[in-house]
Amino acid sequence: MGWSVNGIFGAAYRSGSTVRLGLSGYSLTSAQPGATLTLSADNGRNFDRLTVCALSGPGQGTLQLGLGAAVVAWPLAGAEPGSRCRTMDGNGEEATIASATVVGGPVTITSWSTERRMGGGDPVEPRHGRRAVHAFRAD
Repeated sequence: MGWSVNGIFGAAYRSGSTVRLGLSGYSLTSAQPGATLTLSADNGRNFDRLTVCALSGPGQGTLQLGLGAAVVAWPLAGAEPGSRCRTMDGNGEEATIASATVVGGPVTITSWSTERRMGGGDPVEPRHGRRAVHAFRAD
């Protein structure tokens, strides 16, 4: 089945939905193992950092995050409902692809971004977005 899109307007809007959304007003949900979201770099705009934010709590699943060749499992289950963000750094290696794959569900991604550090220092240059704060829908 893949991913379902939840949003505050357009085709993704569902009146009465209680799904929490990202600051942009959207979230993506899947319970299908293997369902994958992928970001790829265009025209040499490589990145070396991936940040993903997702809902956490009882009954939440696990995501596998990928940044280039690096892969990490990210369990989202917990005692209290909430949200978490996870950042992967390329440790000096630039990537052309980033991914989030459902290992076991359900999982709800509320935001994700890729970034590229400048000149070897700590400042980052946003490439595809910024980390967002989670919000509740208020119809």
